[in-house]
Amino acid sequence: MAQLFSTFAWILTTGMAIGPGDPVGISDTADEVDLELQQVSIDGARWQALRDLADAEQPVVTPPGPWAAERAVVIEREADGVRVRATWKLQTIEAGWVSGPLIGPTTGMRVESVTWDGRKIGITHTSAGEAVAVEMKPNTRGELKLVAFVPGDQLPGGVDGDFGVWLMPAVRGELRLGSAPAPAGRVAELVADGQARREIEGQFWAGEAQLSVNWVEAKQAGDRAQGPLAVAQTAVGLTFGDAEIRGRARVSWLLRRGQLAKVSIDAVGLGRDLEVVGPNVHAWARSGDRLDIELKDAADQRIDVELSWTQAVPGGAEAKLAAPRITPQQAYRTESFLQVARDGEIEVLPKLTGWSAVARAELPDWAGGYIQGTATATYRSDTGNDSGASFDLLRFVPVSGPPVVVDVAAYEIATTDEGRSLVQARYDVRNERSSHLRVALPKGARLLGVRVNGETATPSRDATATTGSATGSATGSAAPTTEAWRIPIVRSLESVKGSLSFPVEVIFITEADGWAKKESRELQLPALDAPVAVSRVRVYLPPRYENRVDVGDFHRVNDFSEGEGITYGLGVGAGSAEVNRADELYREALSGWMSNDFQRAQSSLDALSQLGASSTNIEGLQANLDLVQGRYDKDSGDGDGQSAIVSRRIKDQAKIRAADDKLELLEKEKQANQLEAQGYYEEAEQKLAEAQELGDRLAMLEQTESKEQAVYNQALSSSSARIATKKKRKVSRESAATKGSKSAKTSQIYRTYDFEDDDATGDLIVLDGANVDSPIGGEPPPAPPEPEPVQKAEPTFEQVDNGVVLDMDELSKLPVGANTSRDFTAVIDVAPVEPDEAEAPDEAQRRKPDQKPRAARNERGGGKRSAAKAPAPPEPETVEAVTTTTAAPDPNAALAGPVATASAVSVHIPAIGQAVLYQHMLLPEGKALTVHLEARRNKPSKRKSN
Repeated sequence: MAQLFSTFAWILTTGMAIGPGDPVGISDTADEVDLELQQVSIDGARWQALRDLADAEQPVVTPPGPWAAERAVVIEREADGVRVRATWKLQTIEAGWVSGPLIGPTTGMRVESVTWDGRKIGITHTSAGEAVAVEMKPNTRGELKLVAFVPGDQLPGGVDGDFGVWLMPAVRGELRLGSAPAPAGRVAELVADGQARREIEGQFWAGEAQLSVNWVEAKQAGDRAQGPLAVAQTAVGLTFGDAEIRGRARVSWLLRRGQLAKVSIDAVGLGRDLEVVGPNVHAWARSGDRLDIELKDAADQRIDVELSWTQAVPGGAEAKLAAPRITPQQAYRTESFLQVARDGEIEVLPKLTGWSAVARAELPDWAGGYIQGTATATYRSDTGNDSGASFDLLRFVPVSGPPVVVDVAAYEIATTDEGRSLVQARYDVRNERSSHLRVALPKGARLLGVRVNGETATPSRDATATTGSATGSATGSAAPTTEAWRIPIVRSLESVKGSLSFPVEVIFITEADGWAKKESRELQLPALDAPVAVSRVRVYLPPRYENRVDVGDFHRVNDFSEGEGITYGLGVGAGSAEVNRADELYREALSGWMSNDFQRAQSSLDALSQLGASSTNIEGLQANLDLVQGRYDKDSGDGDGQSAIVSRRIKDQAKIRAADDKLELLEKEKQANQLEAQGYYEEAEQKLAEAQELGDRLAMLEQTESKEQAVYNQALSSSSARIATKKKRKVSRESAATKGSKSAKTSQIYRTYDFEDDDATGDLIVLDGANVDSPIGGEPPPAPPEPEPVQKAEPTFEQVDNGVVLDMDELSKLPVGANTSRDFTAVIDVAPVEPDEAEAPDEAQRRKPDQKPRAARNERGGGKRSAAKAPAPPEPETVEAVTTTTAAPDPNAALAGPVATASAVSVHIPAIGQAVLYQHMLLPEGKALTVHLEARRNKPSKRKSN
């Protein structure tokens, strides 16, 4: 009792010492004494900390932007589907935008209407759902309404089955079911973001995003209310190799009520080497597809179990594998995520019904880390019913055949009666796996130039010999040893419709005996180390020679019937200018595709279409553009697994080429953030627009199951909307400042700076003091000593070729007068007094013809430079640097220079003389085509004299 009395007395004494003016002391008012005496006593250090906190300046809280204060949802079950009606009440203090998805993606769903304060607005379809963008003014409110319908045949359980939907969350919300009666023997159960909600007076209270309405049996619902209540989490990772699939999974139970001593899992599709581990796992048993796990101790908070297994990959070019199913029991709701990765050559095409593709950024922390390598796809379970989920496994099988194939070999040959032949050979080559094309020229031929895909190529001589045919226009007998060249070639570009060919041009000239009056000879063409599908030969006979070979003999034809792709399908009447223009447009389209400039490639293909050009290459390149732009119709292709592999490889190759675009995108986003922080909102908006353009281009290259770039682009859109709001506020402030300045008498310009946009760090420095010109310390500095007088040097004059040379000291001290100039743009020529050697010959040649020596130019002036007009400075080309050191001899000067054995030239075959056409089909590898020529020279016509 004495101790209690002493404590009470100490409290009263402390209160009197503090005084009534203290904000936290004991009040003297009688009706407040009891309240104050019930306060908790604290020590002095805590007391001082609270005082410092109260005296400290509170941070400025930025008013929030728009937010969803309330949400009302009505889910109505109808005979043909489920209709969702949602109403959001939005509020804001500061001006801003409400942007993002209203409702998540649902199979078969259609949005019937979206209104903002009673007015219809547009929606944007994104990978995350149906999105809107609404601008709100400061201190305003509004209602955003959505009506969507999902057909019953698109729901896994029909109209009476479970229904899940994602809606834009709100601070508070309510959900009501329609007037349709519940299925017999069932009651509604709402799960909002993993939390169960009870129905209170016919409605559920939930403002979360993910909503799931489940119809459960009434007895089961009653049992759940009495027994343990747990939420399950499942994270599965599958790594696909060439021989096996490595799987890892983690299953967790988060108990909300009660405790569990054992748990079970329905596991389907797990390998026989399954292992189950966990910190609280005592024992486990596998019975069919069921796992029974006994715990060491009954858990009332959390249970974690990890699974690992392997499974053999089915053989064959195409295989189908059911996705593993892991369903935890003893849980009323399960949240599942799945990640897929591959470390082999096998292609994995997910066919996961009941799952939605998401980005890695949307993956919870607990769901990652169960794969080896980088995830190629990430999924989230929507309904929990994944019985039909599977993977298509595809292996690329190369088509058996030669490494190089020549689709069309076109020859343009001009002949002369002296026996010379100028040959321009163009080969349309499809190269699968070869590094070069071997071309054996006829005996005595001389190579002039080579071009590959329109670019110069340098061939090399092949040391081995080759033989060809020399019998008529067929192939068979051996020809003499000839010279062979190895031409480096590129690999053909893959397309959805097959490999694209590229041109290889070879130009050479041959020498033979002169033509007789009646000539019959064999003209041998090059032999290739690749089969040739179609050979087209156009021979221009020497002038005044007439062809004697009939159509049908020796493969002579009137018109070419095959290989029209080499002329882009422009027909026989097309001139070389049209073909060259088509060839140029196609190369531009191909260059645009290889640089991922799809817009430029499409423009070139459109120009080809207007020109009337068509070929297999054009169709294949157009199919590639349609593929990346999402316009390719899969039904129009082969539809098999190999075409799917090629489609995915085309996108992957384009994505690899876009590595620089990815780096540029990150750099532009960084620059935009820096400009935003500095208050340059217009420039930041421009940078974000450029980044969004790059992001849209990169999104074309993503596979269907990947949502990484789509989510990244959505974040860029949100940043752009935020910067637009700041820009609008800044313009409003500057406009208000401009209006206020008009009332001023003097013309002044004011600039308003918003300190809220920038965060200033560091101490504030204030300059204060006396006159800045006053010396520090109060005493002036000592005067510098006077310089000692220097004896004035006499000016020196030297006579040089009728001119006078002055030293620079005297020249700078000349008085300004009529004959002197202070124009510093004048150039002063300095000549050596005694030249060491005569002028070099190249210097004399470099001098202009009308240029005279300086002494001659100054002769009329008596050795004095005219002050009225200064000479022009020397040309930059004539000014040479003076070096005092002698250059060391070049060690490579003694080496032999490169010898060019062939160069790329553009040759025009003159169309002089009669043209004779030949066409040959299916020329085997290593065989040379021989053209049979028969002609007779006509007598020159004599002009009749008058």
